[in-house]
Amino acid sequence: MTNHDRDQHHDHFGEWVEPTGDKPAGYFVYKRSHSPYERWLEEEEIPIVRGIGVRDTRDVTLGTWKRRNARGAYLYLDGLEGVKGMYVLEVPSGGETNPEKHIYDEFFLVIEGRGTTEVWRGSDTKKQVFEWQAGTLFMIPVNANYRLVNATGSPALLLAANNAPGVFNIFQSHRFIFDNDWDFRERYDMTDDFFKPKSDLEMEPVRGRAAIRSNVFADIVNAELPLDNQRAPGYRRIQPTFSGFIQDACQHRRLHLPIPQRPVLQSPLPFVGRGAGVLARHGLHVQLARASGANAMAGRQSRRGARARVRAGRPGGGSTWRWELVPPALRHRPGSAAGDQLLGRAALALGHHRRRTW
Repeated sequence: MTNHDRDQHHDHFGEWVEPTGDKPAGYFVYKRSHSPYERWLEEEEIPIVRGIGVRDTRDVTLGTWKRRNARGAYLYLDGLEGVKGMYVLEVPSGGETNPEKHIYDEFFLVIEGRGTTEVWRGSDTKKQVFEWQAGTLFMIPVNANYRLVNATGSPALLLAANNAPGVFNIFQSHRFIFDNDWDFRERYDMTDDFFKPKSDLEMEPVRGRAAIRSNVFADIVNAELPLDNQRAPGYRRIQPTFSGFIQDACQHRRLHLPIPQRPVLQSPLPFVGRGAGVLARHGLHVQLARASGANAMAGRQSRRGARARVRAGRPGGGSTWRWELVPPALRHRPGSAAGDQLLGRAALALGHHRRRTW
């Protein structure tokens, strides 16, 4: 993009003309301002998906992403404009993304394919490498160099989530965000087991509930969840804890399973969960819903409504798995009338199938 093209995304001030008589100054309808983050998306010159959600990540139109040496599209969804950044990234078969680093946190959920991630810090020549496959959830440490490598014969599709909008809107400097040499050693100490998937259950210090401290979850779709019982008998939940995140009571850092027969996987940033219902007051959830038998039939009693979905995932047994992007306005507390209606819709959307729908 030329400097002239970049200038088109900046504000241009015109000549001020004082109004005459009783005529008010300015526009009767104000023009919409584009945030620094939105202008950055436009400069990337790849498709930008807008609206309340995406039906299927595999159906998203991708464009050539020169900066990343890959194909991709941004998801700029209603209600998340200044909160969560998301994009779909396709690493071509036998290819790799260009190395990059940035001062915002980023998480990847693998939709399809297999590959590896190489991570290193600053000018350090030592690289840490870990593998991923469909269903793997992993984080990239803040300001660490990394690249995604696909050595297989088919493309790999990943869904990324980050807090880039806030960072762009505050600092408004590409160089500060991408060319910053600050060493966040307290966030990434490069220990040998930093990217080793862990499964040890611990009691987290704020809620006193089950947690797993790991920066890579090899197969989050089929994660084993311990009994919690807080929401209802049989409720299962785990809180994944990533390095550098302070424990708090925020709704965004958890993984849960209220009803084992009808789980939902909710994801970034930086939580993951499974359960029959979702409670979240802010931000976006990526959900993986599954229903079968009576649970699926019960959903037919609910009115089918607008749901934003991202479908792509892995089937579990005789059930159908579906990824869903759920905007804040469409999420409700389980047990309420609205929440129960959404649960019915989730079951209705899935049903009991043996064929692969992803």
